[in-house]
Amino acid sequence: MNPKTRTLLTGVNSGIIKIRGAYAAWCRQNGVNYHEMLILYSLYIDDIRTQRAISQAYGVPKQTIHNLIRTLQEKGYLTLSPNASNRQERILSLTEPGLRYAESILLPLLALEESAICAMGAEEVRQMVDMTLRYGAILEKTMQEASHGKA
Repeated sequence: MNPKTRTLLTGVNSGIIKIRGAYAAWCRQNGVNYHEMLILYSLYIDDIRTQRAISQAYGVPKQTIHNLIRTLQEKGYLTLSPNASNRQERILSLTEPGLRYAESILLPLLALEESAICAMGAEEVRQMVDMTLRYGAILEKTMQEASHGKA
C-alpha cells in the first residue's frame, strides 16, 4: 500500500472512531444505551420511522434495534402502527412520555453538537459532511463491486 494512502486511511478511520467514541462516552456518562440513543435520535431528529430504516441508517443489526424497540415500547415510550405502504413493517412513533424521555436525553446532546459546529464553523462542517458522505458512497460501491466479483 502506498504510504500516503495509508496515512489518509489512518486519518479517516481515526476521525470516525473518535466521533463514535465521543458519542459512546457521552452515552455512558449519561446512563444511556448508545443504540437506544440512536433510535431516539432517529425518531426525534431524523424522522426515520421504521426498524429497517434505523438499522440501515446506522449500520446496527436489526435484532439489536428490534430488542431496544421492544424495551422502549414496554416502557411506554414507543408505539408501533401498521405501515400502509409495506405490511411487513411497523411505523414507530414516540408517545408523550417517550417524547419527554427523548428530549431529556437529546436536548443536552444537541446543545453539545451545536457548540461543536459553532466552534468548527458551519461551512467547514458542511464540507466535512459532503466529503464524508461522498467517501462513504464510493467506499460502499467499491466494496459491493469487490464482493460481487467474488460471488
